[in-house]
Amino acid sequence: SVLHYFGKRPEGLILASLVCRGVQAPRLWAEHVTQLAHLEAYCFRDKRSRNDGHTVAFTANGGEQAIPMDKDPFSRLYLKCLTLRPSCYQCPYTRWELPFDLTLGDFWGVEKTFPELADGMGTSLVIARTEAGRALLDAIKPYAQVLETSREAADQPALQAPAKESILRKLLFRDYARKGADGRCDIPMILKKYGG
Repeated sequence: SVLHYFGKRPEGLILASLVCRGVQAPRLWAEHVTQLAHLEAYCFRDKRSRNDGHTVAFTANGGEQAIPMDKDPFSRLYLKCLTLRPSCYQCPYTRWELPFDLTLGDFWGVEKTFPELADGMGTSLVIARTEAGRALLDAIKPYAQVLETSREAADQPALQAPAKESILRKLLFRDYARKGADGRCDIPMILKKYGG
């Protein structure tokens, strides 16, 4: 960590953490991409539908597709927390007592606390956790709309605990480890079997 590098906390250093659901296992993602012929661009959180980024958009073979996350088989695996890196299931950064000044993320549940901000384009969440974090947040108030609420108002499970690893993930990666004669796994079968 940064603090280990310096040995002690230098004056003026601000530490921030990110609220994170988890990161796709890179090899599984890379193998999935090979199934998308001539992929030019991919957006996991496209906002054109004004649904808080619950649309996947990609350009392949010269054409663009935009589909709801829950209709995209690979995204469904992610939403079920089946494709995350192993470290995501033991992430130490979900613990509140860590020495971060600020925590940054998406404000899930904003429609309950600030319905006027629920425009489907996403609202940022910034949590001041120390006096230094509070001072920094106060300093940006002349330049940004800052509304205050409690930490509990943010509907962010990743602020409480890491993602839970299920037996389905273990089974999925067991199937992923089986390679065909061409040395590749059967991604379409995995998407059909676990993404349904």
